Amino acid sequence: MSVETEEQENNGPAPLDVIPEAKHDKQSWLSGPGDLDEVEVDVEAVGDSVVVRSLTAGQLARIQDECMSMKGDVVKVDSLRMGVLKFARAVIEPKFSEDEANVIAHKYGASFSLVVGVVDEISKATEEDVQKARRRFRPRR
Repeated sequence: MSVETEEQENNGPAPLDVIPEAKHDKQSWLSGPGDLDEVEVDVEAVGDSVVVRSLTAGQLARIQDECMSMKGDVVKVDSLRMGVLKFARAVIEPKFSEDEANVIAHKYGASFSLVVGVVDEISKATEEDVQKARRRFRPRR
C-alpha cells in the first residue's frame, strides 16, 4: 500500500511517531555534505571548459532580490544581470569576478547562455521558477 493511499484512507498524513524509519536530527542537516552538484561544461566556441557548482537556495534568492524591482504594479527583472551573477557565483574553475562575468556576457552569446543554462539546470532554477517568483513579488505596504 502506498503512503498516498494510507494518507487518503486516514484522512491525512500519519503522525510522525508512527513512522518507524523517520529520523529527525538537525545535525544531519547542519553537518552533512549538502546537495550541491558540480559539473564540467565544455564550451566549444571558447575551446575550453569551466566547472560550475549549483547555487544554494540562499544564493538564488539573493540573486533574484538583486535583479528584481517594482515600478508601480510592474515587476522588472534584469535578466542580463541575473545571468552575470549566476555565472560569477557558480563558475568555480576558473573563478570569475562579477566584472569579468559581465565582460563575458557582452562578448559571448550561446556560450554564455550554455553555462548559465547548466547552472540553472543543476541548481533547479528554471525560467518557470523565475516566473513564479515574479508573480509572488509584491510591494510591501
